[in-house]
Amino acid sequence: MSPNTRPNVASLEVYEGGRSPELVRAELGLSGPLVELGANERPFPPDDFVLAAVYEAARQGHRYPDYTAKELRRALVGHLAEEEARWNRRCEVAEEQIVVGCGSSSLIQQLFLCYVSEGDEIVVPWPSYRPLLHNAQLCGAEVVRVGLVDETADLPAMLRAITPRTKVICLTNPNNPTSTAVERASVTAFLEQVPSDIVVLVDEAYVEYSAGELYGSAVHDLVHFGNLVVARTFSKTFGLAGFRVGFAVSNPAIVNDLRRVGFAFPVGNCAQAAALATVRSPQVLEAHLQRVLEERERVTRELRQLGWRVADSRTNFIWLPLGAPGASSDLARRLEAVGVVTRAFAEGLRVTIGTREENDVLLARLSELGPSLSSASRVESTLRS
Repeated sequence: MSPNTRPNVASLEVYEGGRSPELVRAELGLSGPLVELGANERPFPPDDFVLAAVYEAARQGHRYPDYTAKELRRALVGHLAEEEARWNRRCEVAEEQIVVGCGSSSLIQQLFLCYVSEGDEIVVPWPSYRPLLHNAQLCGAEVVRVGLVDETADLPAMLRAITPRTKVICLTNPNNPTSTAVERASVTAFLEQVPSDIVVLVDEAYVEYSAGELYGSAVHDLVHFGNLVVARTFSKTFGLAGFRVGFAVSNPAIVNDLRRVGFAFPVGNCAQAAALATVRSPQVLEAHLQRVLEERERVTRELRQLGWRVADSRTNFIWLPLGAPGASSDLARRLEAVGVVTRAFAEGLRVTIGTREENDVLLARLSELGPSLSSASRVESTLRS
């Protein structure tokens, strides 16, 4: 006899990340180096001053961390204000509007646990961030998938998808895996039309890569919309994926709800120290960001020269649309065989921007595989449109 698992849990698929280099090397019997471009990690490791902060925090490893991450939240207030000021926008966020968690993914799950029940509906653009489906299923909710337009979330269609059963609307902006973003003004107009009793989650894991006059964060809308939750992470631009730190910004009532369902001490001393050190060093962060942006533009340009249809990415990855059944997984396997690990989805291939050397390997391998692949991308795009 074994315990009876809840039906919602028994039917869940265990989350599987991308294929790790170790797995690919063992599976294919490869002995040479592999280029890891499948997980959207920053290609540059933490700086020495971050590691020094982590070391000092480790000396207090016998003590519990501050479960509210007060010092980090205080630093984030200033960070968000400075971020918006760069684009002549104001951001008035208080410490009590921020909750820190074990990556933004844990906070998103907490949000679902707070507001989604059996029989409810959530609205998501599709394809988008896959754990959204997992969290909805965990709560027994139905997912209403709204197709993209030009690889971008279709906000008018998402509004039309709202029903009396809708509890949460999810907007991954910029969108993972298609790399596109909805302009800031369009997000504000969208929020104005969503009923105030529906939670709107804007997942901004990649927002630093899209910042500008037309794009940027929805945090400036928090003062006007009490149903808005903005989720951010330290795993991408900040280069701290292995530390597992994220935060959410909302009104204090929602923040308190998120804390109610969170587990105690979600972010350890070392992770808080690493995050705090990066937030306090905006010039270093900006330098790393610019290196990725420069490579993103170069890789996009060279892929287009090879014949690929590539959207203007607002993230640290490139999206190669390959809608034919099995085409993306086939291309991913062919790239693995020549030493490049990417991430395949049913609709296309997601390729992280790595170092210049890593990107050169990717471009060379795609060129060697031949023009028929990029031609398939163009044909499939025409058929869909």
